[in-house]
Amino acid sequence: MLERDFLMRQINEAARHLARAIKARYEGQSHLAEERLAECYATLGATELSRMNHLDTMNLSKLLESAERRLAVAQALHFEGELALEKKDFSVASRCMRRSLELYLEIHLEGSLTIPVEPLRALKHWIPENSVAPRYQAAWRELTPELN
Repeated sequence: MLERDFLMRQINEAARHLARAIKARYEGQSHLAEERLAECYATLGATELSRMNHLDTMNLSKLLESAERRLAVAQALHFEGELALEKKDFSVASRCMRRSLELYLEIHLEGSLTIPVEPLRALKHWIPENSVAPRYQAAWRELTPELN
């Protein structure tokens, strides 16, 4: 029970950092948005993004331990992808959005949480089925019609 309480506090704090990052972005302060995003990742224990990028999503998912933490990291990655798009860094944007989608799909396959529809709708326009890992293609194909 204590472990679960700690995890929920951690995720709530990460959500506050992400909300501040989104606010900074909309206020035109992209540097501050990036700082807040880094704080979000640090709160989630996901500070070593370079190491995370070398793991496949299934192993990253195991490393993140809980569906709630996976969901929070997926949301942060999606936001990071949007920031990269604004800077026209399409390589980073693509990587972040694909990884975000794969984490959402991992959660869907586990059936442990309901994944939010809005981020999936946004990702549908960026990520074709064949660009996600084979493990997630069927799940993405299954969810895509529901997003229309």
